[in-house]
Amino acid sequence: MDITSLIIGLGLFVLFMFPIVYVLVKQNSKERKQAKALKKIAAENQLELDVINIYGSLALGLDTRNKRLIRIEEGAHEATEVIDLTTVSSVNLSKKSENIVINKIKKDRIQKLSLDLQNGQQQVSEIIFYSEEDEDDIDAEIRLNDARKWDDLLRKAMVY
Repeated sequence: MDITSLIIGLGLFVLFMFPIVYVLVKQNSKERKQAKALKKIAAENQLELDVINIYGSLALGLDTRNKRLIRIEEGAHEATEVIDLTTVSSVNLSKKSENIVINKIKKDRIQKLSLDLQNGQQQVSEIIFYSEEDEDDIDAEIRLNDARKWDDLLRKAMVY
């Protein structure tokens, strides 16, 4: 193999890998920024977060000892709030979907997926895990698993 082929090969490799590396570094930077914002809000409220998860534009932090949930949501549903779980009486996983037929197979397509925190009939907060309107969301089934995880975490935090 001559040196020209090697240089062209390395140049093409760098050309095709740069966008992938750039996106990964940018996403990692965004997640670090969101985690830092969660920790800052926790410090301002004298909270110690046991669980921190970041899902695209949604960042959640949970302090099980003080029964507080911190939610930071960017984008179309921008919000930042500290939720006192002692004021929440129920957590409901809400899934809005429509039935579609693809090649004679019925499929349930998720349009919106959220956790509704309620105190009696009054809604305390809505945590949106997936919305079809957002362009940067990934597969709804993955978000459904994340929402189920947080449903379980919040139910356990409310009991103890």
